[in-house]
Amino acid sequence: MDKSEIDQLKSVNRDLAFFLKEQLEYVLILNRSVQALQKLVEEDSALSTRYKVCLQSVKSSGLGLPNPQRLNQIGAMLQKVARDGTL
Repeated sequence: MDKSEIDQLKSVNRDLAFFLKEQLEYVLILNRSVQALQKLVEEDSALSTRYKVCLQSVKSSGLGLPNPQRLNQIGAMLQKVARDGTL
C-alpha cells in the first residue's frame, strides 16, 4: 500500500469519525431528554399515569446503549480519529 492509498484511508476515517461523533452527540442529547422526562414524570403523579407507558417504551428502545461515561470515551476516540485519521 502506498502513501496516497493510506492518505485516502485516513481521509475516509476522518469523515466517518466526524459523522459518528455527530450521531453520538444526538444520542447524548436524547439520553439527557429521556432522563429529564423521567424525572418530570416521577415527580407528577398525573403525568406518571399518563406518560408512564410511553416513557417505558422510549427507555426500553434505548436499552443496550452504553452509559454516558462510555459514550464520552467513544466520543474522545472519534475526535482523535477525526483529527489524526487513525487511533
